[in-house]
Amino acid sequence: MGTHDATDLNFRVSGSTSAPAVMLLHALGANLGFWDAMIAEMGSEFRIARFDQRGHGHSPVPPHKWTMDEHVADVEQVRKAAMIERMTIVGTAVGGVIALFYAHRYPERVKSVIFVNPTMGAHPVTNTERAAKVMAGGMQAIAEAAVARAFGELAHDERYVHYRDEILMKTDPLGYQRTIMGLIEKDIRAIAGEIRRPVLLLAGRLDTINRADVVDEIAGMLPNASVQWVERGAHFAPYQAPAACADAVRAFVRATDRDTET
Repeated sequence: MGTHDATDLNFRVSGSTSAPAVMLLHALGANLGFWDAMIAEMGSEFRIARFDQRGHGHSPVPPHKWTMDEHVADVEQVRKAAMIERMTIVGTAVGGVIALFYAHRYPERVKSVIFVNPTMGAHPVTNTERAAKVMAGGMQAIAEAAVARAFGELAHDERYVHYRDEILMKTDPLGYQRTIMGLIEKDIRAIAGEIRRPVLLLAGRLDTINRADVVDEIAGMLPNASVQWVERGAHFAPYQAPAACADAVRAFVRATDRDTET
């Protein structure tokens, strides 16, 4: 097991300690800048914590494949460092998978979960092949195809180029590989039925990776799930449609914050 000291993770916290708290978990191959535009739309109503997951951004590369339990432990350490008692946890794609596993392990710390671009988990075959390509040829071996698939029919504009060049391409290949190889060992089927907190599945209407049938299947697994669609969002909805995602997060946090007050 590796260290779980949040001081070695690159994290940021904004907002009052008395405000409703939100923790943001980015997608695979991203970093905390993934959330910049959405946070700008959310205003100052919330206390927001976000961090570069291990092996991404300015956080250190894990010393071995980083398991789901270790990702959950990282989230818990950031929560403590951010002085958050209870929170809504928001994750995109595999970040959302980590969020559900965190909610399962620490239900007393979670008011609700927002699972953006819902997925069962990191597909073992597809992601093992992707990790091998990255180790052989660096991030450039997958960058164009991965971002094109994630953006789908959305414009290949400056936001597309920024994601490819300044987010995905800046990810450490070894960090990417070790993250994938740890995450493919788990998917949400094992725990979904035990998640009692409210879960919003915030899905991109233009997402061709996690389609509507997958979203419906996940919704059927979770005891307290609702579904909302982001019309101009593809596979990275908070990055691609930040205003719409900010509105959805704001409304859900407000509603569940009231409902879970004790």
